[in-house]
Amino acid sequence: MHTAARLAPAFLLALLGACVPLPHFETLAPATGGVVTRDGAPVAGAEIRVAALGVGEVRVATTDAQGRFETTPIRAFHGTAVLLGDSVRSWSLRLVVGGETIEGVNATRIGGLPGRVRLACELTHPLEHGLGPGNRRDDHCAPVGGD
Repeated sequence: MHTAARLAPAFLLALLGACVPLPHFETLAPATGGVVTRDGAPVAGAEIRVAALGVGEVRVATTDAQGRFETTPIRAFHGTAVLLGDSVRSWSLRLVVGGETIEGVNATRIGGLPGRVRLACELTHPLEHGLGPGNRRDDHCAPVGGD
């Protein structure tokens, strides 16, 4: 048997990136929840916009009288799974208050995202969030726990 014929299956596997039929949902942006404050006081009526970057889907919520909000995750269905390599996912949370847009979180992660992120958002100053290399100095939300 020729060497080329023996290498053909390995070459085909490499071309496919070890893609196998495995239907699944992938989280593109986690469910979020938390509290928005200004100088420690709850902010009611702030619009929360969570986006999966590069996908175009957005989840929108509005804070209640105690400044609390909840969003659902952004997920995508895939019919196949890639067994080689990890995906890179980026998501953001922006707050719209009185017509002003404030950066909440810009996060990038290699591999899977958490299913839920709990946040504390302070409008008067940026917070260190540690949610990945996407952390920016002007992010105003930080995690307070997740599950």
